[in-house]
Amino acid sequence: MRLLIVFCCALGAAAACSRPAPDTKASTTAPVPPPAALGGGHVVEGTVPPAANGVSTIVVLDPDPPRELPPSETAFLDQVNRVFTPDILFARVGEPVEFRNNDDTLHNVNVTDEATKTQLFNVAIIPETVYKFTFTHEGLYDAHCDIHQTMASVIVASASPYAKLADADGRVEFDDVVPGGYVATAYVGASKVEQKIDVSGPRTEIALGK
Repeated sequence: MRLLIVFCCALGAAAACSRPAPDTKASTTAPVPPPAALGGGHVVEGTVPPAANGVSTIVVLDPDPPRELPPSETAFLDQVNRVFTPDILFARVGEPVEFRNNDDTLHNVNVTDEATKTQLFNVAIIPETVYKFTFTHEGLYDAHCDIHQTMASVIVASASPYAKLADADGRVEFDDVVPGGYVATAYVGASKVEQKIDVSGPRTEIALGK
């Protein structure tokens, strides 16, 4: 019986020795938080002119004064089933944009400045290939395919990562905006309205005229 007790005690000691030692470093180090939002949670929201003739209002927050803002994900304009996707593309000035052809036929992409009608480029893109172009000036650009004339898209080039479409009722919201001054611009067809704002608190309201 005494041997059995000694044997059991030995097993218990071995099991205890086999357990990993407590991570004292982990217990004294604060847990690593998830990556912080780029703008620290600042939200810009409000109203702009509602959609007109089925076209939603484009809203851009441009830094004022100009300053460096976080980079954007790579923007791309694809061609599938003889349709440009998306029909409105948001691109960053100074960052390359990919023009793709995932169709089974040859397309070309003809891009012109909407304001000056100046052609930026006109290239043929064979299936499963990509053409890259970097916009150097802000503005609205028209993209179309000369081969298939029903194919068209609008490109919004901006120095800001904060650009999107408002909903049909004219509501818009930007999350994680870096604090500082901005000019909020709403493009309504061929016209635009602007408002200067200062992003400093958790929520900043915009109200651009109808």
